[in-house]
Amino acid sequence: MIIGVDIREFEKNKATGIGQYLSNFLSARSVFRAEDKFILYGNQKTTFKPPEKDYVVRIIRERITLWWDQILLPWRLYRDRVDVFLSPYYKAPLLASCPVVVTIHDILFLKFPQRRSIRHLLYTLLSHIYARALISKASAIITDSKHSKRDILNTFKVPAEKVKVVTLGVTKRFHPVREKGEIERVKKKYNIKRRYLLYVGNFKPHKNVPSLIDAYQRLPLSLREDHQLVLAGDAGSGIREVKKRLAKMGLVSDVVVTGLISFEDLPPLYSGAEVFVFPSLYEGFGLPVVEAMACGVPVISSDAASLPEIIGDAGVLYSPDRVENLVEVLTSLLSNPDKRKELAEKGLNRSRLYRPGSQAKKIREIIMEVYQEWKLR
Repeated sequence: MIIGVDIREFEKNKATGIGQYLSNFLSARSVFRAEDKFILYGNQKTTFKPPEKDYVVRIIRERITLWWDQILLPWRLYRDRVDVFLSPYYKAPLLASCPVVVTIHDILFLKFPQRRSIRHLLYTLLSHIYARALISKASAIITDSKHSKRDILNTFKVPAEKVKVVTLGVTKRFHPVREKGEIERVKKKYNIKRRYLLYVGNFKPHKNVPSLIDAYQRLPLSLREDHQLVLAGDAGSGIREVKKRLAKMGLVSDVVVTGLISFEDLPPLYSGAEVFVFPSLYEGFGLPVVEAMACGVPVISSDAASLPEIIGDAGVLYSPDRVENLVEVLTSLLSNPDKRKELAEKGLNRSRLYRPGSQAKKIREIIMEVYQEWKLR
């Protein structure tokens, strides 16, 4: 069997949940048969070193995304005699010579349109139409959680059996870092001078970071003087507003905005935190929450979307529209080391449910299923 995979998410200095999803899948070659072959399709921006020697990488120049998706890629799939094609997001050929398995991590683009301009509303409408056509044409849909599956079923009226839940996995790279020197190295690198609360993610509106900043400002002075707030992640969309807010509130010296964190720095950064806080309003999965649990950090999270499903009883949940609720939870947990230790242990145990090998095996089963069904047509 020849399996084609879209790897355009692998770009230099770009770290995303989709990239992690792909990396986990491609690193688990052992779950496939020796005779199975992989052809990986990227563009001129793709920077990827295959983890296995028998992986073939095809670079197809991309000038217009729609042309790449719907014309150039289908032609290459036909030429390469690909048996099944896997897309790690909701971009894939509507007409292909093989069955297509599409991954829809969430429907954020419909739940939280970026802006309310005519242009962006039109983009949202076209995205909805395209997603509906893609879901109709795909042989199977993979999504990250039961919550995301319900969202997809409710929005697109697709048969339930077509949507498969495959939870994401975190690699063994994410583990509790016990070496104090390694944690101090990371703190020095990112100018963290005190104990700290940690958030990891981007700064788009649905991440609800301003509410976390507000909650931090309302903490008792003794706790704020002892703890900095560290906001780690992609310094792209929304970061300018966050920095303006910090300046206006007089918190520039108390809140550290790190920018993008390298993969090797993430485990010690997580491990050194007193608590990890995730105030998001919507998540299809919430990968940073699992990474934090795997590093032995007590987790405080909003109770929105998929997060209660992923965290279970291994963290403290709060209502994201109530800042005072977060202030109470933070104050209580930061003042109670025994409770933090208990939550850290629960989180560590919970994180073992989310392993890359399990994720890859389930995807392989889906690929095999659609391949067999296609052959019977």
